[in-house]
Parts: sequence; structure tokens; C-alpha cells
Amino acid sequence: GKAEEQEAALVFYNNTYHPNTGIDIATKDGESFDVLAALSGKVTKVEEDSLLGNVIEVEHDKGIVTQYQSVTEMNVEVGDQVEQGDVLAKA
Repeated sequence: GKAEEQEAALVFYNNTYHPNTGIDIATKDGESFDVLAALSGKVTKVEEDSLLGNVIEVEHDKGIVTQYQSVTEMNVEVGDQVEQGDVLAKA
């Protein structure tokens, strides 16, 4: 039903529900995979977040920002320039 779908799209943290506004990507067998930069740009955030797991943010032209959450083995640091398709981390 609709209620279950809505609840599944929420992240529960600190007694509050937060909407998951991103796109979840996973493999069928649950194997880890490389997380690639969607666009070229500059790494503006690399941090551990208690709600979102490890987070990487990349800022691109025209104010576009992509965020990668719940990643492991982060390969980049703040200030790094990345090219589209570069491996940022694993998931």
C-alpha cells in the first residue's frame, strides 16, 4: 500500500523521520561497487555523518551539486578536482 511505500522512503533518526530525496543505487547481489562522479567538478565535502553515513559532495558548473551518501573507502579529499567517471568511493 501507499503508507508502506511512504514509510520506506523515510530515514528514522533522532526520533524524527527525514525524507529520502535521493536515488538509491544497489546491486542485486549486494556486492560493493565503485561510486563514480556523475559530472566533473570540485570536491566540497568529505565527512562522516551519523544520519547519512559517509558523505561526499561534488560541486559542478552552474551551481549543481551532487551528493554521495553511505559510501566506504573514500578516495577523495576536499579541494580535489574530479573528472566525470572518476571513482570517488565504494558503496
